[in-house]
Amino acid sequence: MDEDWVEQVLGFWFEELQPADWFRKSEALDARIKARFLALYQQLAGDDVGLAGGAREVLAAVIVLDQFPRNMFRGS
Repeated sequence: MDEDWVEQVLGFWFEELQPADWFRKSEALDARIKARFLALYQQLAGDDVGLAGGAREVLAAVIVLDQFPRNMFRGS
């Protein structure tokens, strides 16, 4: 797993997106999130990944495991 994954996730969620994007249905955004973060989601969803980096890492993991799947798997 890329060591910068936490900053990549938080930067994407809080800097690249606007809060309105979090709630708006967009096939383009769904595809963008899936292309960029699906592999990370699969790694974090695995049983062998532990989180020990503090609050920022846990927040990033929540975004990846709770918010991104809403986009990546919309309509599934």
